[in-house]
Amino acid sequence: MGKRCGSGPFPLIVGAAGLACFLLHFRYPEVAWIAWYLILNATHATGFDVDALVIQVSWEDVGSGALTLFATALALGLVTQRREPASRVVGAASIAGLVALILDIFV
Repeated sequence: MGKRCGSGPFPLIVGAAGLACFLLHFRYPEVAWIAWYLILNATHATGFDVDALVIQVSWEDVGSGALTLFATALALGLVTQRREPASRVVGAASIAGLVALILDIFV
C-alpha cells in the first residue's frame, strides 16, 4: 500500500492504493457494528429496542453508533492514523458513528 494510507482519515481514492486504503478504513466501523450485535445476542439483551424519550431513536441504534465511534477512533488513532491530529481522527470516527446510527435505524 505504500508508505502512508492517504493524507488523513479521508484519503483521496487515486488508483489501487487509494481504494485499498479506503476499504481498510471502512472495515473498522463495519466490525464494530457487527460486534455490537454479537454482544446483544450473546447477552440476550431484549430491552434495547425501545425508543429513548428525547431523541426518538432506540437504545440499540444509539449503542451501535457509540460503539462504532469508539472502536473507529481507537483503531484510527492507535493503528493507521497515529500521526494525524486528534481532531481529524475523532472527526472521522464521529462521521462513522453517525452513519452507523442512521443505517441502523433503517436496517
